[in-house]
Amino acid sequence: MLAGLVAGVPAAALVTPIDVVKTRWQADGGMDKYKSPWDVLQRSVREEGYAVLMQGCLPRVLRVSPQLAINLAMFEFLS
Repeated sequence: MLAGLVAGVPAAALVTPIDVVKTRWQADGGMDKYKSPWDVLQRSVREEGYAVLMQGCLPRVLRVSPQLAINLAMFEFLS
């Protein structure tokens, strides 16, 4: 279970910037406002700084890490 918890922290943290771009792309109108996901990334960083890419990282880590720990523990238990 500990291995799943330890693996979940970097996994959740590393995908946070991608999820921020995806969420902004979806919520802000997609092609109406932005040309591409790369445009979302560039404009977000230019307007709000690099810290914007880690918005929501802590809640994601707190949700994903225990979930992955339980999943891996159940897999090992049932295998």
